[in-house]
This record gives sequence, structure tokens and C-alpha cells, in this order.
Amino acid sequence: MLATGGMKDPAVFAFFSMDVPRPGALVEASATLSQTDSQPATVRVFNAALPWMSDYGIVFFAVPSADAALSGMIETQSFGVAMDGRNVAAIEWNGGIAARDNLKACIAARR
Repeated sequence: MLATGGMKDPAVFAFFSMDVPRPGALVEASATLSQTDSQPATVRVFNAALPWMSDYGIVFFAVPSADAALSGMIETQSFGVAMDGRNVAAIEWNGGIAARDNLKACIAARR
């Protein structure tokens, strides 16, 4: 999760892997996000190559606010990203509640 403002400012979830497309420049694309306890959603995203890891692409999903992103975190959660009909990233975490609390403290400390 990337948050450059406070809890009410927009944020992004970013997923990267060797399977995410690596366009020559930042582009807008479509991607489907699947996550624990939610129906898959296909949305517009930004997609780019990671400049410091040339074999990796990155996809950015907009989130209304850091607060919204953090309030959706649960203890064990999985995510999948599909682009152009193929799975390009998948993660799962455990310890989501502690991570959420640490992220909230980090954001609060920046203000």
C-alpha cells in the first residue's frame, strides 16, 4: 500500500511480479482484482515496469483513502490480479491486524 498523505487522502495498492506486463511507459489498463470475501472486480489501473527491477512489472489500484484501505484489512487475506485474461500476481498475508495497526501509526506519525 502506498499512501503519501493522511488517512483521508487517496492511496494505492500496488502489486508487482515478473508476470505483470512491463510497458515502456506508464499506461492505463484494465485489471481484475480478486480478494478474500469479495467478488472479483475489473477496474482501470496504471501499469508500468519497475525501473529498479527490469524483469518486474507493477500495477497500481486506486483506493479512495488510506483509511478505507486499512479498514478492509483482515488477519489472513489473499489477493489475485489478472490482466489480459491471465493471472499475473498473487499474494496472501497473515498478521494483517498487526500490520494494519503499524501502518496506521506510520501514517499518523507523518502528520
